[in-house]
Amino acid sequence: MPSDNKIHLLIVEPHADDAYLSLHEHILRWRLGGYAITILTVQSAVENRAEEAKAYAGAVGVEWAGLGYDYGALPDEIDLSPYDPTLIVGPFGIQHPDHIRIREILHPDLLYFDIPYYRKQKNQAALNEQFTNLELHSLYTPSPSKRHKKYWGCFTSQNKFFYFNPPRELARIPEILVAPLNLQH
Repeated sequence: MPSDNKIHLLIVEPHADDAYLSLHEHILRWRLGGYAITILTVQSAVENRAEEAKAYAGAVGVEWAGLGYDYGALPDEIDLSPYDPTLIVGPFGIQHPDHIRIREILHPDLLYFDIPYYRKQKNQAALNEQFTNLELHSLYTPSPSKRHKKYWGCFTSQNKFFYFNPPRELARIPEILVAPLNLQH
């Protein structure tokens, strides 16, 4: 993995589409800003989902790696040393137990609000309760044009999800990154 002087962001996603859904605009901006980026998919044992995650990483021009865990199986810890990250970006952990568990395992430097979970009304009280000791790092509202089919089309196994959550509608949901207050910027 990168050993140059670039900032290396390791984006950890529990499932193959989490980085796209929650960080797509951030990824495009970071890549244009010259950051080295790797998307690490934890649950990548299902071959077609791993291929989808690789295709998305290739479409946005970043590296990809998979840990090979199957759905329903999560590790007790994750060794990130092979990736040599400057910053770890992981899920805030809203509603989905896999997202919550990955946050607990990693203690990421930056947390992305999990789309579509954070915008669900039933999650607002839990979200507000968890928001103490965090500060807003960045917020971007994606451009619908940047949710082009060359990106969401990578996730062919998710056709039903995208039927009920059209990418143009997803583009209206702001991407939010927060950081623990003690993180040095």
